[in-house]
Amino acid sequence: GNYENAYQLLIQAAEKVDEKELSLRWLYICGQLQSELGRDYEASQLFERVIKKGPHYELLFNAQLNNARNYDVNWMDPSDAYDKLEKMLRDEKNYDNRDQVYYVMAELAQKLDDDGDRDDFLNKSIRVSTQNPKQKALSYLWLAEIRFDDKVYEKAQAYYDSCFQFLP
Repeated sequence: GNYENAYQLLIQAAEKVDEKELSLRWLYICGQLQSELGRDYEASQLFERVIKKGPHYELLFNAQLNNARNYDVNWMDPSDAYDKLEKMLRDEKNYDNRDQVYYVMAELAQKLDDDGDRDDFLNKSIRVSTQNPKQKALSYLWLAEIRFDDKVYEKAQAYYDSCFQFLP
């Protein structure tokens, strides 16, 4: 739970270690810690560093998602984040992970108070989901909570039921 101290030690270690994979992993964790501390801009910059160093596919994909997820809409142009996510959607190797990309697009729309786009992205996340029932369940859950908060209880119930069906 001591994220600040963990960050300080890991960033030093990441700069000093010679092994590329270990350094990238530690930088990624530093990004996660900055995100946990509510420092979106700093987290985004750390994920960008990971991306630029060319990690293996899984780390690259997750760093790209977290880079967009932590976009500080007050300091950065959100269209840049959307452009990067759109590029990820067009990349064939991300085909089975498009549901996660759309979910992050919904998170970005939420930050921008764009409820229409948020809901559209969540529905797209559900529609393109092919191999990740947990992600599909998360998208249904978020839609259910939105409808519940809006007091549209029948739709909320339907989304909760769908969420329950896809929970692993």
